Amino acid sequence: NMPAISPGTVQVPLYDVMGNLTGNANLVIRGTETGEVSLVGGVKGYVNPAKGEKLIIGFRATGPGAVRARIFDNRGRLVRELSAADGTQGGSLQWDGRDSGGNVVSSGIYMVHVDGPGIDMTKRTVILK
Repeated sequence: NMPAISPGTVQVPLYDVMGNLTGNANLVIRGTETGEVSLVGGVKGYVNPAKGEKLIIGFRATGPGAVRARIFDNRGRLVRELSAADGTQGGSLQWDGRDSGGNVVSSGIYMVHVDGPGIDMTKRTVILK
């Protein structure tokens, strides 16, 4: 039976082929818990930026670090990138339906890819004007 291993850093001894201790190394053990992502649109489930509606991108990361949301159009082109400095306890980002140049995007389906500690997830949303 393998003992339970908790996430963290463990120092392990290093030996040469003759069995002589030659030093130590740090072994980093990552957790298996995954983060969470949710998308919440306007009143009817889609986002209408003409009415001031925004897409709320909720998240909970598994550890400290930046969380990034990248929004792509149906051709795979990057439309906008948003980020939060530390998503450990969770948080949200808001997309106002505008591209990186400040222009309101066309109606259609958009992919929202969120990555950060324990998060690597893509979800769909709809912009409808």
